[in-house]
Amino acid sequence: MEVWLLNNLSTLGLAVLMIGGVFAFAALGSMLTRRKFPQVIKGSNNDMVGVLLGMYGAIYGLILAFVVVAEWEGIGVAENIVANEATHAAEIVRGAAAFPEPTRTELVRAVGDYAHAVVDVQWPLMKAG
Repeated sequence: MEVWLLNNLSTLGLAVLMIGGVFAFAALGSMLTRRKFPQVIKGSNNDMVGVLLGMYGAIYGLILAFVVVAEWEGIGVAENIVANEATHAAEIVRGAAAFPEPTRTELVRAVGDYAHAVVDVQWPLMKAG
């Protein structure tokens, strides 16, 4: 489901969906709470609510920071893997110059076919999940 949303909705559409969903959930929760607990409207517990919201906000910020750092590191690892693989492919192509002509051409063509297969087939499959 998440992959479908990411692949088929624009960034603006995802933002509207996420923000609208959170807003609708919060509004519905507020309305239901006020109906079930009418004493909440008086505001006698506002001090405690402020402290709790601050605490939850701090915890949420820490968790969000850890998630962002973990994802950033994952992207860095993927970039390093791709760079290493491209370097090795380039070394193979450079090393192919040492072989006689029919072998050299086949080797360069095979590396090119592999690179196209990775970029044109495997990466879209990875993106699709």
